[in-house]
Amino acid sequence: MSGYTVMASQSGKYEAFFRLAAGDLDEAELAGWFRESAKPLTP
Repeated sequence: MSGYTVMASQSGKYEAFFRLAAGDLDEAELAGWFRESAKPLTP
């Protein structure tokens, strides 16, 4: 995701990545999480 940064809280990041590692987060949910959490970097 070049040009973007994840603006989720630290606990939100941990929760998402733990769920991903456990197989509890499907591809559509992960894509939705990134759409909500990722913001473009400003120059």
